[in-house]
Amino acid sequence: MLFVTLTYPRAYPGSWRVWKSQLHNWRKRLFKRCPRAAFVWKLEPQKRGAPHFHLIVTGVPYLAREWLSRSWYEVVGSGDPKHLVAGTNVQQVMSSRGVAAYAAKYTAKAQQLPADWHDGVGRWWGVYGRERLGITWEFTPLTQRQFWTACRWTYRLLGSRYKARGRSPPRRYSAGMWVVLEDIKAERLSELLKDDTSSREYASRSSAHS
Repeated sequence: MLFVTLTYPRAYPGSWRVWKSQLHNWRKRLFKRCPRAAFVWKLEPQKRGAPHFHLIVTGVPYLAREWLSRSWYEVVGSGDPKHLVAGTNVQQVMSSRGVAAYAAKYTAKAQQLPADWHDGVGRWWGVYGRERLGITWEFTPLTQRQFWTACRWTYRLLGSRYKARGRSPPRRYSAGMWVVLEDIKAERLSELLKDDTSSREYASRSSAHS
């Protein structure tokens, strides 16, 4: 896996549709060069208001910085030599914990949106080459009560993780919760929600018979 960042030069298009179109066009170049590639992307504003994309790329053991810089520079039509030099970044993933930390950092943090983003910018994240990610997606519907139970349990877990590192936990429910759990933790949460459902069903039956 690789962590990739794609940024814009000082002068950048004001339409989010153009940003997404340019990401889509860059994706074509990547897939042509690396047919087994896939990636998850996340859109984020910089302090100056410019957009940039964070990517987790799979199926690519190595991506030359020169090719990355040149391909994004050409897709954007930058024309700015500084952007050619500093418009992209790529790092190799060193551990599964690093992936979890990267994903949590760029998907769940609260953000101060620029004024021209308040009317919406389309999707904030997405996947290209989903079938090549090697991930099986499973979705479980939750009742409102189960949802808040899961949120409280997850927040306590995050709090203990941050406390162990001497850091303050993220602001409660500020921007959704994306958490990568070890199997044993995921099973514990699943059992907790099952127990919560079972106890409420038992209480309901008891009330009906009394």
